[in-house]
Amino acid sequence: LYSSAASDVYKRQVLESFIAEHPDFVYRGARAILAVTGSEGVFGYRTNTSYVSRFGQAYYDNEVVEAKKVVAALREKGYTIASYTYSNQAYRTMNTLQIQAEVTNWTNQVTPVLGDVDTIVFARGSDIEAYSGTTFNVLYNSGLRYFLNSGSSPRVDVNTCLLYTSPSPRD
Repeated sequence: LYSSAASDVYKRQVLESFIAEHPDFVYRGARAILAVTGSEGVFGYRTNTSYVSRFGQAYYDNEVVEAKKVVAALREKGYTIASYTYSNQAYRTMNTLQIQAEVTNWTNQVTPVLGDVDTIVFARGSDIEAYSGTTFNVLYNSGLRYFLNSGSSPRVDVNTCLLYTSPSPRD
């Protein structure tokens, strides 16, 4: 699912052109789910606080302001912003403490820019071992409610607290 900023812009332009020609394609204004990582920043902006020491607080603050403008414009247009994990890791290969560290980093570094997200697209075609127990609770307690996989093995789980699909219905 890796894409460059230029190819992402092109994909959104293609989608918007299609919607302009076929407005009935869009249900209640929804567009697409854009899943982002956050370890280097978001939408091409250096929003990770580690950049403060390299470029200064004013630079960092401006990057955050500009990234928030992108987020607001995308949401206004009907795009859903989702997590693609904090650092593009395959969660199936990680233990609960490592996933908790990812969630903490997301909360500290990305949430201030994106706001809350309720959807995760698991990176690298992965997911978690089970949709109950400690690891699931870490993700659920962080506010995630929609768990999407980009893999090729079809599966859907729905219960009172989650929706899990694989592959993602948006693939």
